[in-house]
Amino acid sequence: MIILRFGLVSHLLLNLISNIDTIEGGLYNIVVNASLFSDPTNAQLDYEEHLRWLEEKLKEYPFKGFEANAIEGSPVHVLLFQHQPWFLEKPDDADDYFTIPKVRRQPVLELLREAKVRAVLAGHYHRNAYGTDGDLT
Repeated sequence: MIILRFGLVSHLLLNLISNIDTIEGGLYNIVVNASLFSDPTNAQLDYEEHLRWLEEKLKEYPFKGFEANAIEGSPVHVLLFQHQPWFLEKPDDADDYFTIPKVRRQPVLELLREAKVRAVLAGHYHRNAYGTDGDLT
C-alpha cells in the first residue's frame, strides 16, 4: 500500500465530505472522515459507526486478482481518500500531530491490507512525502 499526501485539495474537500464511495473506471474510491480516527473524543458513536461503515465498504468488492476482478467487472484497485494520514513513512511511526494514533491506526491498517487497498491519498502534512506498508504497492 502506498500512502500519498496532498495539501490544499484534501484540506478543502475531505473535511467537507466523507462516507462516500464510488466506482469509476476500475477504481473503487472510498472517502473517509479521518478526523474521527484521529481524535474521536467527542464523537465516539460517530467513530464507531464510521469504522463499521468502512469495514463494510472494504468487503463489498473483494480483490481476487487483477484479471479475475476485471473479467467479472469488479474494481481492480481500491483507493482511500482522507485528510490526516495513517502514518508518514511506515506503519509503526510514532504518534504525532500529523498522523492518526497507533491505537486506532493499526486495526484499520490491517483492514486495508486484507482488502488489498492499493493507495491512500491524504493531506494534513503540507509537504510532499509518501510512506509504504509492507509489500503492498
